[in-house]
Amino acid sequence: RSPQKILRLVLAEAVRITKASSGSLILMNPNTGLLDIEAAVGLSKKAQQIKLKPGEGVTGWVAQRGQALRVPDVTADSRYVTARKSARSELAVPLEIENRIMGVLNVDSDRVNAFSEADEELLIALALLLLCPAAPALAAEGASTAAARSVSRHERSVAEVADGVYVILHRDGPDTN
Repeated sequence: RSPQKILRLVLAEAVRITKASSGSLILMNPNTGLLDIEAAVGLSKKAQQIKLKPGEGVTGWVAQRGQALRVPDVTADSRYVTARKSARSELAVPLEIENRIMGVLNVDSDRVNAFSEADEELLIALALLLLCPAAPALAAEGASTAAARSVSRHERSVAEVADGVYVILHRDGPDTN
């Protein structure tokens, strides 16, 4: 399986489990300094071409500040850059390694105020798992970091995402990519 396909599967499971309408995994391009969409679910090809500067849009704000952001009504938030006209709320969390923001994991919904604090914590846990394969072991050992506690608190949901990805990978049969 290609890393791109696995990222898309994890993203699809994140969209499903948060009951989002769409989602994207956005990475900082070291050559351009722009945020590039690397994987997307529920976004048009045109929307997937959107490139943002750090600080621009909700995802750019998250990338610049390294803080998660829940926007209950994107129509009332001046930071929002329209990727889907029907989007009404958004949740974005940073992808951070060793205090360096690598990108943003983002979901949005056609419903106002669609995401809870629990959804935010789950997305943070999934972002950690995308970046740190040792995260479940850290959580199991009772590490005191906030990220490890978040993974531990959401172990069932994270396990559900992993199970969903596993089923999809094995249902499709061997892949030569």
